[in-house]
Amino acid sequence: MAVTRDKVVPVPLHTEAGVVVDSFDVSALPAANLGQKAMAASLSTVPANNITDPTYVGHVKMAASAVAAGAVVAGAQLDGHSATLGAIADAAVVTDTTGTIGGKLRGIVKWIAERMPAALGMGTMAQSLPVVLPSNTTDGTYIGDIKFGEAIIAGENHIGQVGVDGLDIVLIPTITAGAYTSGDALGGLLTFPNAARVSGGRGTITKVVVVDDANKLQPIDIVFFDQTFTAISDNDAFAPSEADLENCLGHISIAATDYASFSANAEATKRNVGFDYKLDGTSLFGQAVIRDTGGYNATDDLTVKITVVQH
Repeated sequence: MAVTRDKVVPVPLHTEAGVVVDSFDVSALPAANLGQKAMAASLSTVPANNITDPTYVGHVKMAASAVAAGAVVAGAQLDGHSATLGAIADAAVVTDTTGTIGGKLRGIVKWIAERMPAALGMGTMAQSLPVVLPSNTTDGTYIGDIKFGEAIIAGENHIGQVGVDGLDIVLIPTITAGAYTSGDALGGLLTFPNAARVSGGRGTITKVVVVDDANKLQPIDIVFFDQTFTAISDNDAFAPSEADLENCLGHISIAATDYASFSANAEATKRNVGFDYKLDGTSLFGQAVIRDTGGYNATDDLTVKITVVQH
């Protein structure tokens, strides 16, 4: 049966009266009969009985088995590409290998979860992501507020300092085992090392302790210099040169009343001295001067200890 160009369909039809209708005009059909209708208003159709697997009628594949809920047709494709979705329980695929879409999606989630910190904010090293600076970072490159490749500024090789308990420096000058005259040099040059943290640094003497092994209780002046000087010989009148005295920082006096006398020896302590200094190098220099007539029993009867705070 074919529709002619003038929309006439040849249909051999016999009526009850025996009249033969050879054709009818399609355009004469009511418009209401055209288009998709409800099942009750539609003609039933039956596919041909000689359709074989897997014949397609339009996009319908005939004789294909029904797909169970949640299953995927083997070999299904999307736009010509394999689309094996896989099962919900497929293992995560985290390497460059074949696998179902479900497995690869689980692998992506697993990979991200394993590399994310357990919580936001600052954590310990074990809770943080490792970072590596780029290999082509050159001197003077800033990453945030950090400048790379910049040399440490000359001076102190440390970053800041918060508090200090004090540094004790102990010296035992070699003195005369015998009598002195008031104003004589008591021992030779005193060198207090590391009184400053850096060359040209500052500090403060907070305490002075003098140990007298002979229990002589002699009053003493300790004269300090910011650099080395020509010390006066032991037991000679203390008379530094004018040039050396230009570098004098001052003196700390130990009076006879500062001593605590014991059975065979004595000790004097000057606390809260607050003697500030600025040095030419890192060492503080000085010399002791006796302020009374008297003497000691041995050349090591005197010990001088100062406590300093480096600034």
